[in-house]
Amino acid sequence: MVKRLVRNSVATEQHLVIPPVSGIVYTIKAGDTAESLAQKFKADKDKIVKANDAESSGFKLGEQIIIPDGTQAATAVVGWRLWLPVGRVADLWLQWL
Repeated sequence: MVKRLVRNSVATEQHLVIPPVSGIVYTIKAGDTAESLAQKFKADKDKIVKANDAESSGFKLGEQIIIPDGTQAATAVVGWRLWLPVGRVADLWLQWL
């Protein structure tokens, strides 16, 4: 399982995966295809297949692959301002990942 690094350090029990090319390390889920991954990460389908030697066997569920030059959409942040009865303002921020 790949987890995002949330601090500037890696604990001894963690594994840091650094792809050999610019791109994204991704774990295959049910229904993933080279075409769907290329569309999702704005990458080239043929480069995904070639980088992972998937020309003949395709991808296997749970397999970690490299998506060369893949990008992820920026996290959307939306905020609301609530007016409290005492006249104070509180900001509530929700973040979608």
